Amino acid sequence: MITKQRKESVYMDHITIINMIFKLGNSMMTRSQIKQLFSLITNEKQINIEFEIADLINSKFLLQKQIFGTKTQLLYLNKYILGRLLNKPSQNVAAMSFTNLKIFENIFKTEYIIKVIIPNMMEQNLKIDTDNIATYIRAIGGNFFKKPNQLYTFNYYQDFEFIAGQKYALTEEFYDDKKISLCEAELFKKNILKMEISEIPYLNEKSMRDSIKASYSSDIESNKQFYNFNNLMAQRFYIEEIENDCIKIVYFDTLNNLKLEKLYKNLIYIMLMFKKYLNNNINLDITVYMWDESRCSELLKAEKRSVFDVNTQENRDTNRRDTYFANLGIKREYWDDITVQYQVMDIAKYNIHI
Repeated sequence: MITKQRKESVYMDHITIINMIFKLGNSMMTRSQIKQLFSLITNEKQINIEFEIADLINSKFLLQKQIFGTKTQLLYLNKYILGRLLNKPSQNVAAMSFTNLKIFENIFKTEYIIKVIIPNMMEQNLKIDTDNIATYIRAIGGNFFKKPNQLYTFNYYQDFEFIAGQKYALTEEFYDDKKISLCEAELFKKNILKMEISEIPYLNEKSMRDSIKASYSSDIESNKQFYNFNNLMAQRFYIEEIENDCIKIVYFDTLNNLKLEKLYKNLIYIMLMFKKYLNNNINLDITVYMWDESRCSELLKAEKRSVFDVNTQENRDTNRRDTYFANLGIKREYWDDITVQYQVMDIAKYNIHI
């Protein structure tokens, strides 16, 4: 059994790599990604990084889980380490949950940090360390580390207000949704976290909004009117950067099952949300990261494919992509405001497949 003194020694010796896994990897990463990311952050030699990982594993601070259907090990922080980082007793730390979606999403996000975020920071001569990476993502408007719950949603409304407010005149609709998000965050604290909350702000406004939403018989019309950051985060879309007249968005096809219609429906709702929030003819630039080139080609071809009209028994002039806009009743002038590109995220190199 490891002694208390040994625990403290290991913790302090490896606090940099522990913080990296906790803050950038949601407390879990593959061994290969830990080595790559820590090398970029510290410029440590590989043998030293291997020793740090081994010492954490041998001390049971890093636990191992075999990724389903592969021989690749996922490494994750144990309850003692999480308790130290969260400043709570280890027995009060919730057990880690693992699903294919959660594991693969995490692997894609870590790879994105390695292949996109850090190179972008290097081009700008920014210091590369764990806290700076997190700060950089937040500073450009990213919701990358926000979990899909009401607390994080309100937190992102605050971030967005600060960053987008420097480039756009935020609308009354934005502030209305921010108020309701605050209400939902306080309800989350009270009902889910069981915190003592004396007063819930904007409860009447939320009640009125809920009543109006319920009056819509169509989910499509409701989403066109009321889609918000909570919906965006629940659907696993990540805002990459807020630019002048353009919002960059990232999506990871972690389960290799993305449906084109679902993608475009959400993107159209997101576009309408931003046009409402910013009162601007905003464009969306979306990058979808895929498992392999064949899936990229498949979706590109599907976008351009003609739609068969069952009534006329002929192909229509419009392609499948444009049909999604038409079916949702979107003005023709908005159809070119969304640009989607598909890119391969080389996850297979880790001997991982789906």
